[in-house]
Amino acid sequence: MSCGVALEVDPSGSNDFTYYFDAVTTTMDIGTFTNWFTELEPTCAITGCEIKNEGCSDAYSGDNLSIAAGSPWTVTAA
Repeated sequence: MSCGVALEVDPSGSNDFTYYFDAVTTTMDIGTFTNWFTELEPTCAITGCEIKNEGCSDAYSGDNLSIAAGSPWTVTAA
């Protein structure tokens, strides 16, 4: 297997979360890449993770989501 295709979408992963407005806590960590993807080849190191716009051709241009710069690449919703 090529490390270029070492991940696949995890069908048991959750796309749903509940976030209640809180004027003090304005962000919430909603998961890491392992919440949505399965490693197909554990010997291939994951060296990066990024959020893309729909269609996956451009970097995410919104301001409601962010992702940590390093492992485990925690996704945060604002």
